[in-house]
Amino acid sequence: CFECPVGYYQNATGAETCITAEPGCYQNKTGQSSCIECEAGRYTNQHAAIACECSHPGSTPNNLRTKATECPVGHITSSSCSTECAACTRGTIQLVSHIECYICKQGFYQNQDAQTSCKQCPEGYFSSGNSSNWNCTACAPGKYASDKEKEICECAVEGRFAVGNGS
Repeated sequence: CFECPVGYYQNATGAETCITAEPGCYQNKTGQSSCIECEAGRYTNQHAAIACECSHPGSTPNNLRTKATECPVGHITSSSCSTECAACTRGTIQLVSHIECYICKQGFYQNQDAQTSCKQCPEGYFSSGNSSNWNCTACAPGKYASDKEKEICECAVEGRFAVGNGS
């Protein structure tokens, strides 16, 4: 009798050869009778593997046997070994990486999920640059937003006036 090395197993008593752990399965101990399937969020595409790898942040494994694929545009994973991609919610966008959603800056908004750019508030409207930037707010009567990147509306200057909301 002999023990199968790591990466191999044998489930039949008296067999003379060991079975190779197939992709999606590993064995990290000697003398075992089965291989261990990769846990959720991990994979191995190697024969005789002794461990499974985590998918990198911003991706999820296709299955237990193949490397991870990047999350779709506008979606992220926040850590390695994630099993699902999540959409960036309204008020936030996914930029270069697939690991973080970014809040739209002052004067910009995003009213849809899973987006990669913010929209600029129209003249006479503002947004504050916080996580609730999914719409713009109209300036009150007598106030205006001179700079679209302002987070507040200002009073009309002497000799000028603002008519109606959002002027």
